[in-house]
Amino acid sequence: MSDDDRMSLTTAVSDEEDVESAHISPYRAKQTGTAAASFNCTGIRYLPGGVASGFNHVDINAPGEKKLYQIKGKKNIRVRQVALSVGSMNKGDCFALDTGREVLVYVGSKAARTERLKAISVANQIRDQDHNGRATVSIIDENSSPVEVTRFFTELGSGSNNQVADVPYGGDDAEFETKQDKAVKLYKISDASGNVKSELIEQIPLAQKSLNQGDTFILDTVTSGIYVWIGKDSTTAEKVEGLKRGQAFLTNNNYPAWTKLSRVVQGAEPSAFRQYFADWRDQDFLGGLGGGKGGSTSAPAKKEEKKFRSG
Repeated sequence: MSDDDRMSLTTAVSDEEDVESAHISPYRAKQTGTAAASFNCTGIRYLPGGVASGFNHVDINAPGEKKLYQIKGKKNIRVRQVALSVGSMNKGDCFALDTGREVLVYVGSKAARTERLKAISVANQIRDQDHNGRATVSIIDENSSPVEVTRFFTELGSGSNNQVADVPYGGDDAEFETKQDKAVKLYKISDASGNVKSELIEQIPLAQKSLNQGDTFILDTVTSGIYVWIGKDSTTAEKVEGLKRGQAFLTNNNYPAWTKLSRVVQGAEPSAFRQYFADWRDQDFLGGLGGGKGGSTSAPAKKEEKKFRSG
């Protein structure tokens, strides 16, 4: 890893305190083809696909940067970005098309009511968080006029309503959830031993208690990007290594061009991140999530960890 790369990564982790209290700061991934990501929420920052290029700011309503999200599931509904094409769609799910100035929600004729509600919620978050409330939200369903439906596919730049695949092509929702849970992997990055090491957390489904505030974690969702979770007491070395390894995942696994590396700050996790933990409870953070390297939730353990680091 070059000195420039290390400087870029160190810069990214050194301003974490600003991210915790500030509004969202979106960053574009520099990769071949289109660059996009899971929907942005408070507490999440998008990082470039190549650290050598530095972290380049992107205007909130960047023109021509459209994104299509699939909303699918039965109990634990998932949101993932898919290719910007009618071939990505089916009548059994919902889809949110972010055009920058407008978020169009396509409700499949056979989509579940829960998927519809989730899709609208996602669209509202995109509007409020990604575009500072400057975008509008429109719903396209069976009650929409032909003109409205046609406008959706015009914005999509592909196909028509007749070309949307039937339900079987979308797959079973429960089966989809199971496959997603098995594919997702969580890695702990810790220097508790004196050297920074990576450890796979072998637990399905993932549990919130696996996240320890004294370390950094990498959540590889395969279909919706890679998240680097920064514990409040994690060291600079852990943060840098987490971002470095996250970038390596993108490169080595040949993920789609829209896949992004995103940094998530403890206590401000977006729903796009929380959805992968079956037992997520926000109140767990009131007393801290794990106390330093030992993982204890007690206050004394947290103080001991800080004392150890200062010495």
